[in-house]
Amino acid sequence: MLNRMGRYGVAVVLMGALSGAGLATTLEEVQKKVQGAWEKHKSVAAKMTIEQKMDMGGGSMESKGGGTIETQREDGKLLARLEMKSTMTQRFGENSSTMEQQMLSISDGEFTWVLSEMMGQKQAFKSKPDGKMYGDPGAMFTELGKEHELRLAADQDVAGRKAYVIEAVPKDKGANPMLGKMELCFDQDWGIMVKMVVYNPDAKPIQTVTYSDVKIDEPIPAERFVWKTPEGVEVMDHTGGPATAPAPAKEPAQEPAKDTPQEPAKDQPKNEPKEPGKEPKKDLPKIPGVGDKKP
Repeated sequence: MLNRMGRYGVAVVLMGALSGAGLATTLEEVQKKVQGAWEKHKSVAAKMTIEQKMDMGGGSMESKGGGTIETQREDGKLLARLEMKSTMTQRFGENSSTMEQQMLSISDGEFTWVLSEMMGQKQAFKSKPDGKMYGDPGAMFTELGKEHELRLAADQDVAGRKAYVIEAVPKDKGANPMLGKMELCFDQDWGIMVKMVVYNPDAKPIQTVTYSDVKIDEPIPAERFVWKTPEGVEVMDHTGGPATAPAPAKEPAQEPAKDTPQEPAKDQPKNEPKEPGKEPKKDLPKIPGVGDKKP
């Protein structure tokens, strides 16, 4: 610990001598600076990559994916769009299985919709906006602080840019025996998280998220933040309101022409004239699966 603090102190002195600028030296100062820089942006867009690899009770799981994240401020609201595709492979002994997954999340600042698709099945739900999902540093710090101790670590160079590093160490190490500390890297000028690493208790990286091709304050088309419920998908509402899947539009019933004889409805007997001494013809009961047309 002393060695780490010594290295961090030397780094601060050197950077201060080179830049001549005031540096954030405490966790609270870094958090405030990061949040302030992030809130200044009108819009942010970036590419994401996620790599995950971990051992699980005699087996292993490996996942690789990528996508994009877009945020834009409009009338005091944070609009957001997140798209991800990933491929996950699980191995147990000689057996292995691979699954592909897609995820789309859109927020209009008032509600957030998430659509996920895996193994041909689509699910969607609606909830209140979650800032940490779209890069709000303050929301991340608040959520992580509930079950983690936040610490300031030595600065890092991420893709050629200086980044503050904040570690999140679990308060209860037994709560999840598979997870250790998290390492969050924030660009010192942008205030944007540009890298996150999750470790296991043995300090081995098990998940790494990186952001690249970052674009700041470039206009994003408004339609990127408009949610449209896919046909045939019901949205599960997690806000306490009704489901948001719109009912399909029905065409107005057309009235038959007055002078045109009406055909009887399907499966309804026709009104045939009754012959004297003869019972009218009756349809036989329909047996399911017999005579039905295939779709």
